[in-house]
Amino acid sequence: MNFFEKLTQQLEFDTLLLAHKGELTQDIMLGILKVIEIKMEVMGESLATRKKVFNITVECLQNIVKYTRLPPGSTCELEPVFALTKKGDIFLIASGNSVERSAINKIIEKLNHVNSLDKAGLVQLYKQISQENLKMGMEAHKNSAGLGFVDMARKAGNPLKAEFVDTKYPDYVFFFFYVTVKTVHKDKGLE
Repeated sequence: MNFFEKLTQQLEFDTLLLAHKGELTQDIMLGILKVIEIKMEVMGESLATRKKVFNITVECLQNIVKYTRLPPGSTCELEPVFALTKKGDIFLIASGNSVERSAINKIIEKLNHVNSLDKAGLVQLYKQISQENLKMGMEAHKNSAGLGFVDMARKAGNPLKAEFVDTKYPDYVFFFFYVTVKTVHKDKGLE
């Protein structure tokens, strides 16, 4: 299965700002972020919208780099994917990468918990995880995906969505992750 085609075919959009398939290095990430920054500025998006989309994009790309797991002997069909689209006044940040099947329940549990919280609950959970991470020091970075989900949910103000698709490798799935961000209009004084 071509996961890049699956991702781009299922997205409804008026504007495709960027789509990427393949390796993600620090330099590639910086290039993706620069393109997004320029395109959103040219589109006349408010600073508040640009910040939200930019920060969520950074987190999605970092998650791909940190949490992609490839089976031994896998080929390019499991390469990470990323897309940023816009339909009307909604941006969709979509990413995909392979993960071990054993991670599914943990991811779903974290997403369900985050999605069940209101704004105040997200702030509380963010503070709690941040404090725990400070106590744990460097060990916290190995298991901090929960903090990233909380941060993205806070910024997006919308539920986070996930989809898991089987691969030809029994112990691995392709994890699609979606975040929507509503445009913040300049005339509402939110900048």
